[in-house]
Amino acid sequence: MLRLILFVVDLFCVLPWWGAVGVLALLAAGLWALGHYIVHRLQRELTDAVLSQGTPLADALVEVHSVEPAEAPTERSLIDIDEDFDEYDSEPDKDDDSGTTNYFWVDATIAPHDPQAKWDPSALFVVERGFEPDEELDFCETMGLARALEIKRHGAFVAQGSGDVVGPQRLRILFAVPDGLVNAKFAYHFTYFGSLTFTAPVALAHS
Repeated sequence: MLRLILFVVDLFCVLPWWGAVGVLALLAAGLWALGHYIVHRLQRELTDAVLSQGTPLADALVEVHSVEPAEAPTERSLIDIDEDFDEYDSEPDKDDDSGTTNYFWVDATIAPHDPQAKWDPSALFVVERGFEPDEELDFCETMGLARALEIKRHGAFVAQGSGDVVGPQRLRILFAVPDGLVNAKFAYHFTYFGSLTFTAPVALAHS
């Protein structure tokens, strides 16, 4: 701080006052521009890092084999991250104005373009098919989250937790879908692909 004060005093000693003020103004503008560039660069790098996580499933090929209504789960999922979980509410509150949640088992094959691509099926969710983000890291307000995950191995589906897989995979995913989400697409780390439709009545999903 003392050096800065001495530098300013020396400026006014060597230059006329208007010259010293001009130099200080240029230095301030330069520091502001440098700080702005550093912040912008950090934001850009962080954004690119987040978006790159979805690269393995960019324009991935999807074959939806079936979409079936299901009961609300009553056991903790292998991919559930809520440490305060007790049990899922299989009977939605009729007085709850926030809407109901329907559950569907989705049987689908998801194939990245790169057969050696690594990706984590537990990070999949669904959003409205017509959703187009206004910003790069914009979230869709209407989304369906995965509550259970199974992967096909040796001709049968087995429970799968979080973790990477390689290339195309046949999956069964239990999605918790908000009422009103009918036409949907898959989402994976802000990357969107494929399409599916939830058409079962609410009564079937909670029968």
